[in-house]
Amino acid sequence: MEEIFDTEYTIGTRKGTAEYDSFSRSPKGTTHRRVFDEFMARDEGLLTNTLEEGVENAIKGKYAFVYIPESVYAISNNCELKELPQIVNKMHNAMAWNKHLPHRHFFNYFLNKMVETGQVDRIGRKYITQARKDCESSGEFFSMGFENVLSAFCLILFGITAGTIGLLAELCFKMICK
Repeated sequence: MEEIFDTEYTIGTRKGTAEYDSFSRSPKGTTHRRVFDEFMARDEGLLTNTLEEGVENAIKGKYAFVYIPESVYAISNNCELKELPQIVNKMHNAMAWNKHLPHRHFFNYFLNKMVETGQVDRIGRKYITQARKDCESSGEFFSMGFENVLSAFCLILFGITAGTIGLLAELCFKMICK
């Protein structure tokens, strides 16, 4: 993230979010704190009120919007934005319950089992929006699925069938007229 200081890009995030706090509450001397001090604290315009506003700013100009990639993809997944290859903010999800909750040990046991067996990762891959796979293509041809070309084949088949019926009707008409 150090490279952002050597470019003409600005960097911002959404106000009042965990991402904002990770910059504003970072220890002095860290890259996150330097980004906050040199960009966000100096220009309130870099902090957006909505996710849509941040995505729009990133598409329009030289603005890097720091937010949860899955949320950004849910709004704009049309290859106009690119995710950084390295992790800027590592977030952890947690579940909290009362320490007197009956059967809390069962919850802990089964959640740990789900993590160990990879079930939590599979759930995440299934339900979290991912970037489009073809955004990084070099413009070369890539194979299309059957469902993408079915209508073209149906149209060709209809044309061949209609042409054959027309030809047979013309031949029958000529035979009758003779």
